[in-house]
Amino acid sequence: MKIIDRNYQKEQDYDKVLSFLRREYETDPHYPGWKAQRFEDMEYRLNTMYICMGSEPWHPCVHLWEEDGAIVGLCVGERKGENFFYVKKGYEFLYPQMVEWTKNNMFVEEHGRREHTFWVCDVQRELIDILQSQQFERSDCDVHLMEHAMTDIQEPTLPEGFRFVYGTEIKDIVLKTNISHWGFNPDQEGIENTACTEANKNRARAPMFDEQFEVMIQDPNGELCSYACLWVDNDTRSAFVEPVSTREKYRKCGLGKAMLLAVLHRCKENGVTRAYVEPFDVWRENFYASAGFRTYGKMGIWTLSETI
Repeated sequence: MKIIDRNYQKEQDYDKVLSFLRREYETDPHYPGWKAQRFEDMEYRLNTMYICMGSEPWHPCVHLWEEDGAIVGLCVGERKGENFFYVKKGYEFLYPQMVEWTKNNMFVEEHGRREHTFWVCDVQRELIDILQSQQFERSDCDVHLMEHAMTDIQEPTLPEGFRFVYGTEIKDIVLKTNISHWGFNPDQEGIENTACTEANKNRARAPMFDEQFEVMIQDPNGELCSYACLWVDNDTRSAFVEPVSTREKYRKCGLGKAMLLAVLHRCKENGVTRAYVEPFDVWRENFYASAGFRTYGKMGIWTLSETI
């Protein structure tokens, strides 16, 4: 069959891409690609946030390779210049043309140079060989791919007077957004980030988003301290962690771990058999490991800088 490549069109391709990612996941739970939940998070939440911040929509960052109308290859990036490559098993021969398309279309120009950034799982050996042959270099930063088998989940414990609350109890999207945002950006404590708020308003429309898998912690005075959300895909009975944060003044109290364990219990009660997360550094890997997650792989960041 002839293989064609074309740009992603949300209206006709969104469900098609999710089906591709789910199908490959069912074949191999450690499939080196985005989970369907991450694609949906990108479509509904992060895309909205980037647009509110003045960036272009992300759709031109998604490109498909098809055989007889079925997706066999996918290039996707959170934004231009950040590229991920996935192929159906047996279609690794597509990597050279995928790399070429991405180099020609997804570069970023800075100071008279073209900057290329590819995110590649270590198991994608054929792709790594191609990048090395083209003088790409791997950075020191790794993304750790971790999973929780949903067995032996520890019981969460909280300091006296603190309690869990869920998204079904707190409907105020602005409030929930602030708690999450301030956890990642303590220098902006007390300031609303309108881009994040609009992104989370749109996230609420996502088919997989479910408020019962949002969990927060209140202190004895009723003030919210922490926020976590898991995206649950009922088709694959899997969950994806995005995000987890604790406000600076409440850190070092075990709140983040307790919150994560609480929502993992809720996921298990709802039939989830695996949960995934992708921490970007060792201390975050250690945090998730303390809650029972185990590392099954790594993703490297490969870069190439070319003079224009």
